[in-house]
Amino acid sequence: MTNTILTLHDPEAAARYYAEGLWCRDTLYTLLTEHAARRPEAFALRDGAQRLSRAALLKLVDAVAADLDAAGLKRGERVAVWLPSCVEAVAVLLACSRNGYVCNPSLHRNYTVAEIVELLARTRATALFAQRGYGADANTADIFTAVAELPNLRRVYARGDAGPATKAEPFPDPDSARPLPAIETNPDKVTYLAFTSGTTGTPKGVMHSDNTLLANARAMVEDWQHDETTILLSLSPMSHHIAAVALFGNGSQWVGPITNFSPTYNDRTIEQCHGSDPICNPADPNTWQDNWPQHLAGAYIDSGMVNQAADFVAGKL
Repeated sequence: MTNTILTLHDPEAAARYYAEGLWCRDTLYTLLTEHAARRPEAFALRDGAQRLSRAALLKLVDAVAADLDAAGLKRGERVAVWLPSCVEAVAVLLACSRNGYVCNPSLHRNYTVAEIVELLARTRATALFAQRGYGADANTADIFTAVAELPNLRRVYARGDAGPATKAEPFPDPDSARPLPAIETNPDKVTYLAFTSGTTGTPKGVMHSDNTLLANARAMVEDWQHDETTILLSLSPMSHHIAAVALFGNGSQWVGPITNFSPTYNDRTIEQCHGSDPICNPADPNTWQDNWPQHLAGAYIDSGMVNQAADFVAGKL
């Protein structure tokens, strides 16, 4: 039976989650401000090109929030992110949490420009952060040209060079001084709009609040005893939560010795790779390092392998 309700949010369930400590009054942004005040010089985030302290990340987030506010964005409006995994993508999500916008980072690299334009129209996105040369058909199509006529877009930003004859704004400068709106402190507002992969049909949107996102993080902190010294490496692109994890295969076999791998999961590792696959030839443990990018090729994605792997993971766990 099709659910006719647009959201599963239920006040009674929310009250129970608060009582059980699963939900709290924090938002993604307020947690950043607390950590930046407590340890401003401690590193918070890095990608292949930049490493930001907590104070520097907060400064970048506030610059994005101020610029979006100056562009006239209102609470609840959608902000789309079509970027690789980079510090700027994280900053946009945190800025959306601050101002009450809904961040949509589920614009995958294997999408074409036409598919991105369709999703922007469906969500009535009011701002887009993108990068030239990113996407499945980046050699033949330009995202900045393609979105020029979308009626809802009030601001388009480019990470890096946007190319000639575009109206894209540069990514907000963290040293710019602009007034900031009041902080949106409601942790149950919709902050994040995720899309399914679209392998079996039209991508479907899934709404998340700060609390529904942070509930997982709180469980990880408690179960795995994370603290302020913990360093997390994300192998999954920010646009997709499960793909890289499911495809990566047996971590203990291909990544090398993992001394802190819980014995509980020794019989639950994911053996997605096999001997007949030239990309993951067990005869050569270094093969995956040389050929891993081929796993992201269209033949793997389009074949439904991501969905199959996700089902495999669910069955194992």
